[in-house]
Amino acid sequence: MDDIGKSTSELPSHLTQYIAALSVSLGGFSFSTSLAYTSSASHQLMNNSTNSSLVITTDQNNWFSSTINLGGIIGGLLGGVCVNTLGRRGAMLASVLPFVGAWVFISFAQNFAMLMCGRFISGVCAGVTCIAVPTYIGEISSPDIRGTLGMGLPVMVAFGIEYSYIFGAIMTSWRSLALVSAIPPVIYFILVFFTKESPTYLLSKGKEEEAKEALQYFRGKHYDVEPEMNVMRQTQEEARQNTVSMDELKKPYIVKPLVISCILMVLQQLSGAIPVLFNMSLIFKVRLCLFPPPAALDVFFYQKFLDEDRAIENLSWLPLICLIVFVTAFAIGLSPVPWVMTGELFSLNVRGPANGVASMVNWTMSFVVSLAFQPLQAAIGPYGIFWFFAACCAISIIFCILVVPETKGKTLQEITRQLGGPDTTEVTLKKQEEISRF
Repeated sequence: MDDIGKSTSELPSHLTQYIAALSVSLGGFSFSTSLAYTSSASHQLMNNSTNSSLVITTDQNNWFSSTINLGGIIGGLLGGVCVNTLGRRGAMLASVLPFVGAWVFISFAQNFAMLMCGRFISGVCAGVTCIAVPTYIGEISSPDIRGTLGMGLPVMVAFGIEYSYIFGAIMTSWRSLALVSAIPPVIYFILVFFTKESPTYLLSKGKEEEAKEALQYFRGKHYDVEPEMNVMRQTQEEARQNTVSMDELKKPYIVKPLVISCILMVLQQLSGAIPVLFNMSLIFKVRLCLFPPPAALDVFFYQKFLDEDRAIENLSWLPLICLIVFVTAFAIGLSPVPWVMTGELFSLNVRGPANGVASMVNWTMSFVVSLAFQPLQAAIGPYGIFWFFAACCAISIIFCILVVPETKGKTLQEITRQLGGPDTTEVTLKKQEEISRF
């Protein structure tokens, strides 16, 4: 076993892994345009700035912005089924047609019901994508670059948001913006179509030759994949022998990481990222490509409340600085980390149902926070709501310092033991530690 992966080439090739990860990460680009779409479209729909026969009220706009999260709840559950029946790649491909159809629904909407239908379908596709893409990347990646490839999804989400903001600032019609937003899913479909299926999925379906061929493709033609195939076989055999039901999620060593994951998901949504993203143009009353953080918005809006002219004159630079700080911090912190932690804190035999619970919590909180944003803003003022978001961010810092365990440099088995879980077999542990070296 000391010669694992060294019989032909000592290190696996990374190029094909980077290309595949980049291709599937475009799914994040695709669904994030849905998240940012309402920032420009809501202002146009409510004010009838495009002289359309379809005009929505403030209450309707709350539902128009938030309904995507209801779809995300369903999509998260559906995604867990799809990745195990259609495959990781198959689930991604299957989500594209309804994704494009949702944008067509919105673009040609004649009433509010069609808008809602389009947003709900977009949410379902986003939910499937959030399950399928990280699963696929985690399974095709070599351990030494898994973290780097995993960051592709949140980075693409940021690019997709910016894409929507840019075209929202250029285009004067929410219908045209919807059609432009349908372009990324089409490109996503083409790129994913030419990728190979996850070796782990293929092996789970008994397609051993196809699994080996796919793994060889991702590791390079001169790399010896047989030792890694052996570990994959052992891991899957253990997972089959130790499957659990939802009732067994009550075990202490499972409850603790589940509670931590769910609280991280709640705090992610209470950071204020999603409601600000959904309502950008309504918050600033102008069509800007900005995403300021809560604490600085407190200062800006409170000064604007006291003296609007003075605030605009003296603090006009503040939103741009905040944009840089917030996007950077959110992209490397509260955006990806809760999802990464769900993949690390749970043992393999409970990872599926536990991730499903955490995903539902995330989408549910996103729905609640985005739906309540405008009523709360009207009740306590714009500076009040952002003080609330800032306080939640501060709580997130304290929670992470005091409660969230450090997983850097630890194997999944060490993390499980740290949380009070059972040891894996010595043979499996030895094999997984050996495979982690290449």
